[in-house]
Amino acid sequence: MKPIYIPELKGIFGGGGFFADADYSNLSYIAEEENNGESHIHNFCEVYFNVSGDVAFAVENNLYIIKSGDIIITKPNEFHRCIYRSDCRHEHYCLWLSADESMLQYLNSFFDRKNGEQNHIRLSREDAEKFRNNLNILIDNKGYGRFTDAESVAALFSVLSILDFNRNRFEEASFLPEGFTKIVEYIDNNFASDCSINSLTDLFYISRSSLNRLFKQYLGISPSKYVETRRLAAAKEMLKNDESVQNVATKCGFPDYSHFISTFKNRFGITPHKYRKENK
Repeated sequence: MKPIYIPELKGIFGGGGFFADADYSNLSYIAEEENNGESHIHNFCEVYFNVSGDVAFAVENNLYIIKSGDIIITKPNEFHRCIYRSDCRHEHYCLWLSADESMLQYLNSFFDRKNGEQNHIRLSREDAEKFRNNLNILIDNKGYGRFTDAESVAALFSVLSILDFNRNRFEEASFLPEGFTKIVEYIDNNFASDCSINSLTDLFYISRSSLNRLFKQYLGISPSKYVETRRLAAAKEMLKNDESVQNVATKCGFPDYSHFISTFKNRFGITPHKYRKENK
């Protein structure tokens, strides 16, 4: 499994207000290895732009089949993951964005929708070419230490303009089997209760192997990891609302307080206490 790039968002005006980072990758991947990872949950917006690769994207409990020139957008704590449908060379860009309250209007494409909806945008060939050219300007200037130059700022806002112009050209999520959809919806609505493998197999009259196969096939993740990710996403939102760590652990269905703290820190590299303090 390839190491994950860790974004370092920088103020694009040389200070606060609006923050960004960008990266380009063109590597070969083995599907079986890559699909054993975890869903991403972070505190900033993300733009994924595909150039090539036999991949799909799972966002929340929806699945999107990706083609060259396609975009996936996600907002903070909207969990997502790239799923490799076969061994392939995967060429793509990522852009990460964050803004203070005074500049959130520039990110309307991300926030003016429900979680797991309207994530997949299909650009025209002309707009896809413009989009890629502007991402290249950002990445090249970052390499030369000119990420806050006027050319970079212009390129960034050109990217946001293309996104906003095409925000209604979203692609619907791919069809998931009805039985599997019911399982995922049950977890989404009941993650704070018993969502163990045994509980799910008993409730939906499905074998353990079939349950694991469906999650791996359609969402690229194990059932237990899906439940954990759903709980952690909810936990981050509660902590931002200044709920106590003890209450959050209980409300999100973690078996005990210490397990919640260790799971949270292992996933995000920060304790829930510190996260609460920094984000309330």
